[in-house]
Amino acid sequence: MKRLRFVVSAFACFVAAAAAADSPFTLNRMNVYAFGGKSMTGRIGQADIEAVNFELGHAMSHRTEYGVVIAPMNIRQAKSGYEEQFGDDYHNVRAISTSLFIRRHFGGGSRVRPYLELSSGPVWSEKRVPAGTSRFNFISQGGFGVTIRPQERYGFLLGWRFGHISNGGIEPDKNPGYNTNALVVGVQLRPMPK
Repeated sequence: MKRLRFVVSAFACFVAAAAAADSPFTLNRMNVYAFGGKSMTGRIGQADIEAVNFELGHAMSHRTEYGVVIAPMNIRQAKSGYEEQFGDDYHNVRAISTSLFIRRHFGGGSRVRPYLELSSGPVWSEKRVPAGTSRFNFISQGGFGVTIRPQERYGFLLGWRFGHISNGGIEPDKNPGYNTNALVVGVQLRPMPK
């Protein structure tokens, strides 16, 4: 828990410093959203994954934004995997990820604008994810959705996201990963430019 507080505090300091700067990297977008979903059943079983995402970005135009995401996660997965045998039960694994993202909005000044997005970055977990593999993984995601009221201070995000969590070959003989389908629901705290 102390590590999570440290990461969130460091992230808040970064946000304050970046917001004060006058550059093309000034963070003029802020979104908070949750996602949750299930992985497809694989060699190590199935997992439920939930996360709260804190997203800071820069709108290059009224259509394109990029930035960073920090996401505390909960992964409910089988306790056993590979040579680690702890029974057939499931347990919750806390994790934190950080990613770079890019999002492209479509449509003009309408109140509902569709978008496509991509993101990727590392994940650190308190236990091996999937069980018996690695505590350090990567998450890559792609999705689509709509932003409701994108040019007002408080807009809403609703979407679907496909994600892949794996160790990228760090444990080459143990890299089954999780492929997830997730629902995304959130709020924007700074509007897209007009």
